[in-house]
Amino acid sequence: PASPDKYNILSAHPNPFNLQTTISFTLPIASQVSLTVHNDLGQSVATLVNGMSLSGKNEIVWDAKGISAGTYFIRLGDGNGIVGGQRIVLQK
Repeated sequence: PASPDKYNILSAHPNPFNLQTTISFTLPIASQVSLTVHNDLGQSVATLVNGMSLSGKNEIVWDAKGISAGTYFIRLGDGNGIVGGQRIVLQK
């Protein structure tokens, strides 16, 4: 498996955003990962990736339709736990 320090959430753009943001992350090798979005209470509100992702840059568009405005946290994880994260702000 890849070393956790090789994972990187490059960006969530735009941030703040209204309805959609593109989340980019890189992997040193193809890996089994999860990319989830959590509210400020730590509750998962969306699972964007739960499976194999390719090495290199990956981009996922999150459509937050139906999600309340507020601050959220993107979490990138592997089988060993959380390996990266970023705060994002949804404005409506």
